[in-house]
Amino acid sequence: MNSVFLKVILLKHIMSMILLTLLLALMNTVGEKDQFMEILIPHKFISTNSYKTHIVGKTSAPIIEVYINDQKTYETMVKDSIFHQQIFYGAGLNEVRIKAIYSGMIDYPTPDAIIEILAGPEIKRKYKKIYTPYKFHDSTPKDFCICCHDCDCDNLEETTDKQICLTCHKDYRENFSKHTKVENRTCVLCHQLDLTTFESADIEDNPCFKCHDDRIGFFTREYVHGPVAGGSCTICHNPHGSKYEKSLQAPVQILCFTCHEYIEDEQLKKTVHDPFMSGHCEKCHDPHSTNNRWVLVKNSQEVCMGCHNPDDNFKWHSHPYNVKPKKDLVVDLKLTSRGQLECLSCHNPHSTNTEHLLRITNPTACLGCHMDKE
Repeated sequence: MNSVFLKVILLKHIMSMILLTLLLALMNTVGEKDQFMEILIPHKFISTNSYKTHIVGKTSAPIIEVYINDQKTYETMVKDSIFHQQIFYGAGLNEVRIKAIYSGMIDYPTPDAIIEILAGPEIKRKYKKIYTPYKFHDSTPKDFCICCHDCDCDNLEETTDKQICLTCHKDYRENFSKHTKVENRTCVLCHQLDLTTFESADIEDNPCFKCHDDRIGFFTREYVHGPVAGGSCTICHNPHGSKYEKSLQAPVQILCFTCHEYIEDEQLKKTVHDPFMSGHCEKCHDPHSTNNRWVLVKNSQEVCMGCHNPDDNFKWHSHPYNVKPKKDLVVDLKLTSRGQLECLSCHNPHSTNTEHLLRITNPTACLGCHMDKE
């Protein structure tokens, strides 16, 4: 008798839970006509020099999912019908899809919203006609910002801009003023509060040159490093502060390999040049610009001789360099613009699978000039 009674009680409990679950689902379900999804900022087709931005929108759903190039990347709760999510993406064209997620059982499609972001340091003018330049921030807090952020708009005149900025940008609080020893610098020195017209790719408008005006000459040299040419100083430098020397975003070698991925594998070869293995790319390459090939700090011969002193390394024997080959070469060698032999004609400056960093694996390569050695 007791077992039957317990079974009845258990069955009633299970039925109550099922009914409660269904009731909650029905309460949370929005009718198809009542559903809405809208991205407030940014607009549908934008271009930007930045690889991150904020998505703000409104929806009837309690949760949204963010898909970047068809990959689910973020899931965010909605507050008072407003959602906000900072997103990160790569260079090139990115499709960002916002999908509404409802807790109830829905047998019809839920609304999506899509924007396209063209990201990169140099975007051609013809593409900007379609993907208009965009910046997230402006000087007037919008109504949908105030519902989440206490902008203290009534006291703006009595508050320093640093205090205002750090109320939202808390992650920059520790790094603030580490960029410069001058502590009275404020955020607006670099960040114009109305950023809607600012284009960092325009040299004249780049905020870095407000202080570093001596670096404008970088753009007049023959060989300019890609990020510098695009005016994207912050690809390598953290503008707020860093634990690395020269306010770098990361150690030198990690920064270099971020773009020059194919070179990283060269560290696995049999013979590796010491500066390359130890991560000192800057010993040979200027990270900004030079008048030398491969953005070298000096011409290739001077770079090599900076460590390999000819009086020591070549005391007993030295192959001629800065001279033209006397005869036609059997194999192609790297020559200078004047057609002369240099260290790099025979040696790879990074690594090889041969001894002495030799590029040449063909035993007959030298015979083009040294016929008597055959």
